[in-house]
Amino acid sequence: MTKLSLPLSARTGRWFPWLGLLLLGAGFVAGLGQLFQLRFQLGDVYPPYSSFRADPLGTKALYLALSRLGTVRRHFQSLEKLGDGHGCTLFYLGADAASLRFTASEYRHLEAFMHSGGRLVLALLPAYHPLNITTSTGSSPASRSGQPKTGPPTQPTEPQPVPITDRWQFSYGHAALAKDESGRYAPAIAECKVQLPLPYWVPCSSALFFDKLGPAWRVIYARSPDQPVLIERKVGQGCLVLCADAYLLSNQALRHQRYTSLLSWLLGPNRQVIFDEAHLGVSEEPGLATIVRRYQLQGLGVVLLALAGLFVWKNAASFLPPQEGRWQRLEPDTVLGRDMASGFLNLLRRNVRPDELLSLCLVEWKKSCAAQLPRAKLEQVQALIDAENARPPRDRDPVRLYVELCRVLARRPSVAKDVPSQVQSAT
Repeated sequence: MTKLSLPLSARTGRWFPWLGLLLLGAGFVAGLGQLFQLRFQLGDVYPPYSSFRADPLGTKALYLALSRLGTVRRHFQSLEKLGDGHGCTLFYLGADAASLRFTASEYRHLEAFMHSGGRLVLALLPAYHPLNITTSTGSSPASRSGQPKTGPPTQPTEPQPVPITDRWQFSYGHAALAKDESGRYAPAIAECKVQLPLPYWVPCSSALFFDKLGPAWRVIYARSPDQPVLIERKVGQGCLVLCADAYLLSNQALRHQRYTSLLSWLLGPNRQVIFDEAHLGVSEEPGLATIVRRYQLQGLGVVLLALAGLFVWKNAASFLPPQEGRWQRLEPDTVLGRDMASGFLNLLRRNVRPDELLSLCLVEWKKSCAAQLPRAKLEQVQALIDAENARPPRDRDPVRLYVELCRVLARRPSVAKDVPSQVQSAT
């Protein structure tokens, strides 16, 4: 008899749809990765004035330029993990003046950074409209109006952040910018007010200026005698620099209006520079992804993913041809890996107690085999059972009784003894 088999093309043709789907998925993933790579290279997925942005609104050009002069790094964690400021300059760029505030713990770490010799350069986001800043953040409307408090005492809450104007003794002012013919805001001119090797004037693209300065502040640049836009104060061994316009540090400004001496003055004598990214929303939480990115384990992840895919493929499909006629001989109700005896033993172990096993076997034996035996042998079996039941429960031995029953049933009728002798031997 000739065996029928499918041709090789028919057997391998069933894999073509899966192979095409796999190639299509790989192409989609590769295209998506290329798209993300282009977006991240440009940097427009990051907030303005981030050191990751390479477009005009970013500060990546400043980051790369300073990296050739010293050690430059980005800070992705909270200010509590800033560390010592000896020989360091911290650039805190693109902060919104209306919402710029810190907690008492953050102020303590920032001031400790400056007291140890650090230089904090805080450049604000350009603003064109007056700011609305509430200085009393921790008090309720009833307490500010002088009315007595009513109701149950409030539970202690977390420390409320305080604006920098309250902590560092200054306030914000607003001087509107003029508009050009196209309707855009034209930058104002800020003149240098100190005897330093700095440009005589610089453009200011923000309507914001600093007002009501404390005695510790020194004005570096001002739009007019009473509109400072760049100020400085000493804090321990370091200093604090406030700039009302962060545009001077952007990529576009470094390309078209580069003031090298001003940038050098902002950097100071330090050769370690830190760009804070956490206040822009670019934070780093410790986890598995952080470890993989820090130690460059992306290749290991790809290899593990490929091994997992091969394992799933191995268990889903067999590369060996099926053995003909092996499984066709099995009955429909056959369970592979178990025979009838093992299945029966498992059933008894789960549903019959040991002390009831022999009695249940005798009941089933009487239903099926007792009618084929002579009456004398049945009487001998019953005599053995009665003798065993007459014993105390502690002295009963089902195994011994089973052996005696098998011995009686195995004897031939010609050699069978009388019942009283069997009873005597059993007792």
